[in-house]
Amino acid sequence: MPSIQTSTIALQPGGPVVRRPRCNDTAFVDLLAAYRDSGGLARSSDLPFLLRGDARRHTRTIAALVDGGQVVHLEWGDACWLPLFQFCRPGLKTLPELPRVMGALAPALDSWGMALWFSRPSAWLAGARPADLAATNGVRVVQAAMADGLAFAS
Repeated sequence: MPSIQTSTIALQPGGPVVRRPRCNDTAFVDLLAAYRDSGGLARSSDLPFLLRGDARRHTRTIAALVDGGQVVHLEWGDACWLPLFQFCRPGLKTLPELPRVMGALAPALDSWGMALWFSRPSAWLAGARPADLAATNGVRVVQAAMADGLAFAS
């Protein structure tokens, strides 16, 4: 998996060093590649068209989920991007364990940091990426997030 170009070290527990990404095209392209196997990333404006149902209702729902910090997202190129692994299709229902994972990590990670955490192999998950296990083994992902969240806080 390509590495994301980074600047200062931010966090390290449970896996490779998580660093603050540089705001450049290479960093974003690397993140796109990192999410490819788990469904990819989509712009919030494109998400309603990828999901079934009323696009206007989905657009309002996506905005509410992002504004409420209920979904993994990041800002890049004047757009809000969301990893698709977190949605149960069809529709916009999020994975049941996602709020617990985000709650454990939110005190230490911003939106880019959260997106990086889900895309990186974790020692707590035997080298698997949280995004790859979130749908099938959400409890383990919650445990990894809680362990990392505690480590980040200390």
